[in-house]
Amino acid sequence: MNNMSDKGWSVIVWGICLLTFVGCSSSANKTLSAFYNSRIEFPDLFECRILAKDTTITSDKLQQKSLLIIYHDSSSCSSCAVRNMFLWDDLLDSLPVTPIFVFAPSYKDLTKLKKELIIHPSTHLIWIDSQHSFRKINPTIPSESRYHCFLLDSNRKVKLIGDPRYNQQLFELYKNVLSRSL
Repeated sequence: MNNMSDKGWSVIVWGICLLTFVGCSSSANKTLSAFYNSRIEFPDLFECRILAKDTTITSDKLQQKSLLIIYHDSSSCSSCAVRNMFLWDDLLDSLPVTPIFVFAPSYKDLTKLKKELIIHPSTHLIWIDSQHSFRKINPTIPSESRYHCFLLDSNRKVKLIGDPRYNQQLFELYKNVLSRSL
């Protein structure tokens, strides 16, 4: 690996992100520009589930870690996402990152989501954001679901946007960015 500066890598990453979204409207580009490198906040305490067991996480436990956020708001089928979480396993096993699945279901879908989490327990950290506080404290998160998977560096700043499961180049970019952050 060469000794390119962090600024040089940031320029390359930003350029690739822009090229990835060349087909987007200028409004979408402005949205992504505001989102990229923004700091993502978490509540001081939030309720999570691991292996169908409730646990409380403090936001300071997330400091100094690279995080992969997979966010499902009320516009997506949260129970469908839970049933398909296993599709993330191989990818997450190959990346040195802590994943957090954030589910912000509508009130009417909350019970169904909780049942699915019991039926399909996961070893990953799952935050059921029934108050939709994640979006409230992070207004830069785009509303389009295709931007709801993103990588945070150890300072909780957005470094990559997009789902690496369906794009080999993006997956390689995730690996490269994460290898430099270790």
